[in-house]
Amino acid sequence: MASSDDAGVLKVAHGSADRVDVLREQRGYDIAAIALSPDGRLLAVSAVHERGVDWRIRIWDVVDGEIVETLPTAANDLVFTHDGTRLITAHPGARATVWDVASWAPVSEFRGHSGPLYAVAVTADGATVATSGTSGTILLWDPSTGLERLTLASRGRGVPNLAFSPDGTRLASADVDGNLRIWALELDDLIAIARSELTRALTDAECRQYLHLDACPSP
Repeated sequence: MASSDDAGVLKVAHGSADRVDVLREQRGYDIAAIALSPDGRLLAVSAVHERGVDWRIRIWDVVDGEIVETLPTAANDLVFTHDGTRLITAHPGARATVWDVASWAPVSEFRGHSGPLYAVAVTADGATVATSGTSGTILLWDPSTGLERLTLASRGRGVPNLAFSPDGTRLASADVDGNLRIWALELDDLIAIARSELTRALTDAECRQYLHLDACPSP
């Protein structure tokens, strides 16, 4: 388990309290976010200089205590995919990037937000990524292509926290106004919610707009 106790200091516990490794960032850098790979081997650390003039992400080999890669980019949040092959970073400059862990080359990039990003989450199968930021809008996109799939308008002033359910059919969000929301992402769930709220059938135009279908499904 990795934790940040002091500015620029990471402590990594190995199974028991009697073995702890200390990984230190350079003096003057504050840690903004961390992510541990599923196998526990790699630790990604996003750090920013205390003067705010320099960001970078360092990839640590936790077992050896060595830096294996440095990514010259910023991240307010980052996460490994569940298979450990990708690292996804949410940039304060309104973009998200998918990195290949084997080569540390960028795979795709997403630029759909109007302001800095706060949070990133990925489904267990790695097929869908959610990002959110200062605008309050949550965007779902394909990490292999960087194409947007869905926009969720939270109506909050900003959304700093996201989490997918294990099966990927729900997305939880928390905004800075104190609102917690659970979003249904499966089509059948969306249709059921729409039918429970409406006193009439949806038109084909409404199905195209809200359900992304060419025509409404049969009742």
